[in-house]
Amino acid sequence: MGNNKPRDPSLDLIRCIALFCVISVHFFLNTGFYEEPVVGISMLMPVILRCSFMICVPLFIMLTGFLNRVSIPSPVYYLKLCKPIFIYVAASFLCALYKMLVQQTGLSILGAIAGIFSFTTAPYSWYMEMYLGLYLLIPFLNTLYHHLETQARRQSLLLTLLALTALPGMLNIFSIAGPDWWIRPSLSSEYHPVVPQWWTMLYPITYFFLGSYLRDHPLRLKPRTGMAMILLTILLSGLFNFYRSYGNTFIEGPWQDYGSPFIVLLAMLVFSFFREWNPERLHPGIKGLLAWISELALGAYLTSWIFDQCIYSKLTALVPDFQQRTKFFFITVPLVFLGSLLSSALIRLACSATVEKLLDRQKLHAA
Repeated sequence: MGNNKPRDPSLDLIRCIALFCVISVHFFLNTGFYEEPVVGISMLMPVILRCSFMICVPLFIMLTGFLNRVSIPSPVYYLKLCKPIFIYVAASFLCALYKMLVQQTGLSILGAIAGIFSFTTAPYSWYMEMYLGLYLLIPFLNTLYHHLETQARRQSLLLTLLALTALPGMLNIFSIAGPDWWIRPSLSSEYHPVVPQWWTMLYPITYFFLGSYLRDHPLRLKPRTGMAMILLTILLSGLFNFYRSYGNTFIEGPWQDYGSPFIVLLAMLVFSFFREWNPERLHPGIKGLLAWISELALGAYLTSWIFDQCIYSKLTALVPDFQQRTKFFFITVPLVFLGSLLSSALIRLACSATVEKLLDRQKLHAA
């Protein structure tokens, strides 16, 4: 409210894709994927899909870097945190109600309140714990970024961050002491580092600066070239993870996590592909729908846990075999997506009645 800038449908679409990927990743979390042995061709496609959906959080963070140009902190800037905090608290309240009334976990009101501060009442709220710290850092990160006035200097910053956060996810993942370390890497969980890996959890900073960089220096890929590169990266990432876990259950590690080189490359390509997409041919109603979903994305992310619990508990009871459950992907994921959006819409109504009015008054006072 109070912002007359026209919306960019391509950015709304990217946020919608990120939300869809979040809910899709959780499909594998809740349907037994991680208990299945990675053997046979039937597991190849689930592995490829699971790995490709890991661009969800990177896309959200890149949008933050792309859209936030603030380099001077101000009271109004910090007050804007009220809105995501309100959404987070409201989503936590809904998750707590589900735990108390449906799951009957014995969670107390005091326990739910304590869990809000420890980011546990809403089980997917680790993202908020990360985002709040990132938001506080944004003005200072932007000061650093804008001080690097040339493209070459900004590329040096990105390359340094990639070396610290992404490179270990490809080089430090094998037990190279044995002679056959490359034949069945899943046989050993002991890895011998080749490069320093202390800074790998800094990956949100990498994605933030990547979003800022792509705003100022877009890739400008031709549509066919961009799509071909996206599909090739998805295939290579899936094949590598299939090989890395073959003969074992799916092994989680830095080669497939958010800071993975594969995920960095794929997120950058997907972001650039849809950023260059021309939305002018879209019907105004479709643009409005994308904007509506985009506005509800955070609340939908946080409340999607409720619908995961409700829907997947029934699916696993009715369909014992994981391979059979995968056939329900295009039913359960849209159901979770829709339910999460509706719950987020309720939160948004409450937010509009309180927080946004407060922010509008503060903006008028500052003006």
